[in-house]
Amino acid sequence: MRKPTRTTYTYLLLSLFAWIFNFVYSLFSHGVTSGFMANMYLVLLIGAVFYFLLHQIPGVRRRRLYRVFFNTLNTSVAVLVVGMALRGIIDIAGSSSQYLDWYFDIAAVGFILSMFLFFLMYIIRPKSEGSSERPEA
Repeated sequence: MRKPTRTTYTYLLLSLFAWIFNFVYSLFSHGVTSGFMANMYLVLLIGAVFYFLLHQIPGVRRRRLYRVFFNTLNTSVAVLVVGMALRGIIDIAGSSSQYLDWYFDIAAVGFILSMFLFFLMYIIRPKSEGSSERPEA
């Protein structure tokens, strides 16, 4: 079995930070909790497990569109976690905002796009090891 990637460790540390953030925030929230904030660490844990399993596939990093897929998925996870944190803070404060739904919509579009790129990554032939990108004249 291969070693987990740096991204997996980063997601695990961020998940721990999100859990600690929720714990400390709930200490000062006078007993009011939010499901969004309480569960935002789960998104990061799922991301860690996904990246660990993804990098068990041989040759995944040599695929075309891998970087685009990787960056799109990371951005979608970040937008979702920020949206959940903001929604949790606003719920605990007893307020509401019509703009918070945009975070979840943008994250959903990003996840759909990243899954499309994942499948497209396996339709397009992988890069060959020793070839250059320019055709010879």
